[in-house]
Amino acid sequence: MKANRYLFQLLVCLLLVSALAAGINFFVDPYGVNNARRIDGFNAFKVDINAHARLLKKYQPAFNEYNALILGNSRVEMGLDPAHQCFTRAGMQVYNLGVPGAGLARQLAYAMNVIHEQPVEHVLLSVDFIDYLSTSQSRVTERPIYMRDGEGSLKYFPSGEVNEAFASVKLKDYFRALFSLDALISSVKTVALQGRAATDRDERGFNPGLDFASMVKVEGAHALFDQKLGDLRGKYGRPRYFRDAHGQTSNVMRDLEAFLDFATARGMAVTVFVNPLHQAFWQLMESNGHMPLYEDWLQETRKLLEKYADSGVAFWDFSQPSAYNSEPVPTAGGEAGALQWFWEPSHYRRELGDLMIEAMLADRCATQAVFGERLQ
Repeated sequence: MKANRYLFQLLVCLLLVSALAAGINFFVDPYGVNNARRIDGFNAFKVDINAHARLLKKYQPAFNEYNALILGNSRVEMGLDPAHQCFTRAGMQVYNLGVPGAGLARQLAYAMNVIHEQPVEHVLLSVDFIDYLSTSQSRVTERPIYMRDGEGSLKYFPSGEVNEAFASVKLKDYFRALFSLDALISSVKTVALQGRAATDRDERGFNPGLDFASMVKVEGAHALFDQKLGDLRGKYGRPRYFRDAHGQTSNVMRDLEAFLDFATARGMAVTVFVNPLHQAFWQLMESNGHMPLYEDWLQETRKLLEKYADSGVAFWDFSQPSAYNSEPVPTAGGEAGALQWFWEPSHYRRELGDLMIEAMLADRCATQAVFGERLQ
């Protein structure tokens, strides 16, 4: 009897501890999956979200209704503010669906997951030529996004078919967000580290780059440029290919075409744009012999988008040399302040993103295009 009583008391204690942890995680909501109210000084900034951004982007868009999406990777996630006044003037309720570290296929899988459930009318889709490069020239197989399995963890497959395994996936996700020790640690960190230098993703999926601002303030812009350029040298110091040995372009181009076919058939407005990158990035690409690949990719992209000219697909290029992406980088030991337009070679700041939005929506926002070139 004593043993049974001990086991019963132990079970009760475990249940109480689990309930307490779940309650804390629910109200703090460190991963943003519960839509818990954000309270200043308590859980307003999701300080441990960097490693869980994809989990956030899976569930957060469903908490409100949006008629426009920003698609891309971490560049747009921290560069294009969905709350920009031009979007409001244009009657657009925008969610920033930028997925850090994701290639185009995954970006589109997340987008289709939202499009099949939301009244999306306009998409702003970023394209980066480095996403179209391969480390080999193995034969390309013609498999557009609809023929792939997409993201098996999302509610909808790109085809629109409901993922029958999603209920199980959602249960696991919420268990991890409510009952795991990792989530509890994240909750403690969230409450303890609130402040204007905290990592975050806001209610519309935007990354305000507060942690970048803090790093630049402490280490200086030169340190961030040096670190990122070191990573890029290691990645692009090897041969890269846009076409296979038979001259076929990468599957990523087919993914883009498949999505444009779907979007235009649905009557959606699509704005495709090339992200700006700092001149230091382009110098590195040139030194490694990759610029002919960029020219080939840009020409093929323009050729593809010409097919959709009558469907209202716009194409903007923000990658060409300009005063904005050739801003001088401070030397080591120089001023610690950030650059005006870039955090580091491959991530632009909201200030530059604002100019991009004002250019792409100039006809609906009474603004002028002072940066970028409309190619179509």
